[in-house]
Amino acid sequence: MHAIVSTIGTAGDGLPMSGLSRRLAARAPRATMALHDHFRAATESAGLGFASLGTEAEWRTVYEDARWYDPRRGIGFFFEKALVDAVTRLIDVVAAT
Repeated sequence: MHAIVSTIGTAGDGLPMSGLSRRLAARAPRATMALHDHFRAATESAGLGFASLGTEAEWRTVYEDARWYDPRRGIGFFFEKALVDAVTRLIDVVAAT
């Protein structure tokens, strides 16, 4: 079995999934986290496999943009700038395993 855990977002999303992934790694021959490169070092230092859903620059394009924090339009911005590409890349990660 190969467990793939993914989230698209900030450390508030990634860190809890890291704990889940470590638990899965204890039970599965392989455990991989699929995240943006922003989280690569933390993921690998936790002893988990890593699959990229986008570059550090792509991550920063979303999370350092004031539009992300707009309470009415932020989610639309997130979908347009982050979610579609990341899900497409996640499909590729899953297909490659």
